[in-house]
Parts: sequence; structure tokens; C-alpha cells
Amino acid sequence: MKTIITKRKYGYVFLCIIFITTMLLMSLQNEDHFLKSQFKNVENTSTHLMTTTSKTPSSSLKAIISETPLTRFTNTSLEEWRGNLKYICVNLIGRLGNQMFVFASGLGIANANNRSMIVHEGIEHLENIFNIHNTEKNGTLCKNAKTKYHRKASAFDPRLFNISNVGTVFVGPYLQSYKYFERIYDEIRSQFTFKKEIKDKADKIIKEIVENHRKVNNASLNWTVVGIHVRRGDMVNHPYGYNVASKEYFESAKQWFQSHYTNVIFVVCSNSLQWCKDNISDNSTYFISGNSAAEDMAVLSSCEHLISSVGSYSWWAGFLCKGNVTYYFPPAKEHSLLRNAYSADYMDYFQPKWIRL
Repeated sequence: MKTIITKRKYGYVFLCIIFITTMLLMSLQNEDHFLKSQFKNVENTSTHLMTTTSKTPSSSLKAIISETPLTRFTNTSLEEWRGNLKYICVNLIGRLGNQMFVFASGLGIANANNRSMIVHEGIEHLENIFNIHNTEKNGTLCKNAKTKYHRKASAFDPRLFNISNVGTVFVGPYLQSYKYFERIYDEIRSQFTFKKEIKDKADKIIKEIVENHRKVNNASLNWTVVGIHVRRGDMVNHPYGYNVASKEYFESAKQWFQSHYTNVIFVVCSNSLQWCKDNISDNSTYFISGNSAAEDMAVLSSCEHLISSVGSYSWWAGFLCKGNVTYYFPPAKEHSLLRNAYSADYMDYFQPKWIRL
């Protein structure tokens, strides 16, 4: 009788081991199936699994676990798995305004194609100026990427919103159209939030100008601060075909704001300050000098409104400004190389709500 009970006891233990082993295998297989179905999130999942399975399993289960699909998955190089995913790659080329366009448009194109963006090269400049976040830098994953160029540098190319059947892709090189990222404006503004020290300096400059103007005019009024960006310099005689904004444009723009707002102060940032002082100076206009390009952009975008000039830098100062923005038209000479970079009516480039003068 005792022998029978002992046999039954071991029989129950054996059945329990069989049951536990079967459930473990089913669990592992289900998790493996889930991981594959959620392949898009493979990076975070695989990192977790590798951490979990790094613990030494009990000797009774080693043989079972060592050959499961889950273990093969976790033992695979993360880079190999990521290499099979599809990304949008960009290179941030040119100066500040150019880089901002490529970054923003790259994010927009990635969003439209349900992918993630990787910055292959050039993110350091933007990271020193803005609070860039959730952005990946990886030269390896973009090495063998296919390249898709836009048809025109400053016009929207709808083909870039439909690259679902292609692997990892480099897009570029300029991508200067708001239509690439108009669906994610809030995300772009969040990415292009100035570093605290830059923003604080810009706010201090504007505050000092307003206080000085109040003292000079002996009036404690509420003043409307309008930024003016004047881009001339290398653009004046550039063979590419820039149409630099004229004295008449700035005078007309200043009059527009003075007719729509009271107590207007103008704050000028420019790479040609002497031209500005000779052509658009008056008692309500102040000139800023000695700042970096990033600091000037922070000043301009911190103003209530903006009179923009030509070029991508001025475009972004207008985008980050929360009020009305005027722009000079046309920005390119007819029959020039630059004119061919825009759409027929230029409206893939300029924001619809901006004021053309």
C-alpha cells in the first residue's frame, strides 16, 4: 500500500512538471509571436528580453529554453534586427535655416510614411541651440540607404509621402516646403524651443529696448514690438538669382504694422546693419548687433510680429514668431536657377496666412 501511494505521489509530481513545462513553452512561443507582430517596437522589446533572459535559468529548464525561438531572438544582434526596419534618413546641410528645414521636413516625411527619422550627420548644431528631443543619430543604419531626392528644393514633392515599398531611405537634400511638416506643427515648435540661456538673452534685449523707448518718450504705454530681419550681404549679387528685399518693401511693411497696431517699436537684426541704418532708420527703430545667428533668431521670434526678408533663416524666424508675418515677393529673379527651385506660385514655400507685400 505504501509503495502504491509513493508511486502515485511521484506520478503527480511528474505530471506537474510536464504541465509546467508545456505552459512555459506555450508562453514563450506566444511571446515570440507577439514580438514578431509588434516588429515595429522591436528595439525596446528586445532590450527588455535580453535583460530578462540574461539571468541563468535553473538546470532543469536549460535544455528546453536553449532551443526556443525566443532565445534565438534575444541572442540576435540588436543592430541586425534594426537593420531590417525602415527609416527616413537625413543629413543636416547648410546654415541654420537650411538645417531647420531638413530636420522638420524629415520628421514630417517620416510621420507620413509611419517611420522613424534618423539624423545621419549634422545634428550637433541644432542641439546646441534648441531643446531637440527624441531624435536618433546613427551613421550605421543609413549607410546603405536608398536616396530619394525632391524635384525642387523649395517645392513640395508628394512622392516623398509614399515610399512604403522601399527600405530605409535618404531624403533631401533641402526639403524647403512647409507642406512636408504642416501636419506636425506642434511637434516642430516643440523641437525648436530655444535653449534657456539663448531665450533669456533674447527676452532681456527686448525688455531693455522697450524700457529705453519708454524713458525716451516719457510714456508708460503698452508697446507692440515688431521684429525686422534684413538679409542682404552675399545675396545682393549672388548668381543663383536672389531678389533681396528693397527699401520700399521695409517702408511699406512698417507702415502696415503702424496702421494696424498702436505704439509700435521695430527691432532690426541684419547682416547688413549699415544699410539698415542708412535706409530704414527712424525714432521707433532699434538695431541689434553683436549676437550669434541663433541669438538673433531668438530675438526675432520673441517679437510679437515680424517683417521677414528673403532666405530660409528669415522663414524660420517667421514660423517661430506667434503674430503676423509679412514677406517680400517675389524672392527670386525670373529665369534664374533659384526661380526653378520654387513651385509656379511660390505657395509651397510661403505660409498661406503670411502677408505678401
